[in-house]
Amino acid sequence: METVLIFEQGIDLPCFAAFPLVETEDGRSLRHREAVNRGCADRPLSNDEVVAKFLDNAERAVARGTAERVAEAVLNLDRQNAGALADVLCAGR
Repeated sequence: METVLIFEQGIDLPCFAAFPLVETEDGRSLRHREAVNRGCADRPLSNDEVVAKFLDNAERAVARGTAERVAEAVLNLDRQNAGALADVLCAGR
């Protein structure tokens, strides 16, 4: 699959709006307009969605268990000192 990104200068796209165009092998063009992306103030993510997104991205670099421990440490920063987060981050090396 090939991806081509086209950026139009001068167009003000709020909140990382997207207008993907997919051209299929049989020649059809499929378009979708996403005027306001998920995670923008107008379409906020739930806490569970934020954690799921973090885990999906973190697992590209560390094991699932490490990513879960980092997420838990971040979510508990209001109940513990930053040293606990640093310990988790250093243990994941």
